[in-house]
Amino acid sequence: MNKNKKMIGIVSAVIIILLAIIICGFLFLNQTEKTSGMDADNPGAIDLTGYQNSGDAVIKSASYIYTDDGKIGGYLVTVSSKGYSGNILMDITFDNTGNTVKSITIKEQKESQGYGDKITDNTFLSQFNGITAPVSLKGQVTADTSTANSDEVQTAETGSDSNETMDSETTDVSTADSDTTEDTSSTSETGNIWADGTYEAEEAEFDDQGYKDKVTLTIQDGKMSEVIWDAYNEKGELKSVLSADGIYVMTEHGPTWQEQSIAIANYLLEKQSVDAFSVSEEGITDSVSGASISINDFISLVKECLSKAAPETVVETVENTSDNTADTTDSITSDTTKDSESTTSEVTSTEEDSSTAPGQVDAVSGATVSSTAVVNGINQAHSFIKDFVKNK
Repeated sequence: MNKNKKMIGIVSAVIIILLAIIICGFLFLNQTEKTSGMDADNPGAIDLTGYQNSGDAVIKSASYIYTDDGKIGGYLVTVSSKGYSGNILMDITFDNTGNTVKSITIKEQKESQGYGDKITDNTFLSQFNGITAPVSLKGQVTADTSTANSDEVQTAETGSDSNETMDSETTDVSTADSDTTEDTSSTSETGNIWADGTYEAEEAEFDDQGYKDKVTLTIQDGKMSEVIWDAYNEKGELKSVLSADGIYVMTEHGPTWQEQSIAIANYLLEKQSVDAFSVSEEGITDSVSGASISINDFISLVKECLSKAAPETVVETVENTSDNTADTTDSITSDTTKDSESTTSEVTSTEEDSSTAPGQVDAVSGATVSSTAVVNGINQAHSFIKDFVKNK
């Protein structure tokens, strides 16, 4: 009896061990097959371990593109970049240097219908074929360059104002009492200049209808060049799209919300000032024909954008410590004029160079944010190859 029990125990143990071996072997083979399949599908996959994504453009995957003789012929990078209505997923291919864009394909996007979704058009995408990264939109510059350009423009205009001030001071100094020994000074102050760039502002809370207004404003050459007014709900659905699709309906007759918002934005671009709107106590304007929506939030958000675009006022003081004689003053005036002309010439030259700079493309009309998202994706992919892949 005891002998039978021992045999049963031994047999049971052997069976358990065999089952364990079989199960482990099956799991190992299954994992090996999966790994082999992945390598077969993407043999040139680049390991992203150690790479830190940051900003609105995120590297999702990357791989080498091999030539027939097994050499690296280029790179394929998949990037997710934050657009106006959501993330834009794109595939970008570069040549073997990692600097020249060969092609770009938009895989997924949820941009505004008739506006942002035009980033998928070949007219826009073909601009990137053969372009050298980093890339930028025409009329737009990076934050650092924008600040520098703004400072240059302010300096030039300040110099011009100084000329006018010094000219007027010439008469005063010439007729001044020769015994006067106090130093004289002239101060010129420039007005606020809108710095080129794209600015955004949105309401802090959702309104009673469940929407939050948002304004995207682009400044080019110191003027408002594009204004997008929209609103979104907690689901992320845009009022403009819902309006165009007939889901958000204000009235069966008359223009839709989308049509009115576009007309109001265009009126602002035409007038270049929110003060051009005549607004009733209810926030309705009769400045735009057919408009029946309140523009109070719109005006408030535009002002917020413009406040972000307006750099601090620059004040330049020109000290005159020379003797108060007409000849000396004329000399000062002449020197100031030359300096101002020189500065203005330098700024003009800089602007001309910028307008024809390589690596620039045209944005989709009415969709600067969406266009910028594509540009950001390309630049992030270029930086990834340059700073991470080639340094591995």
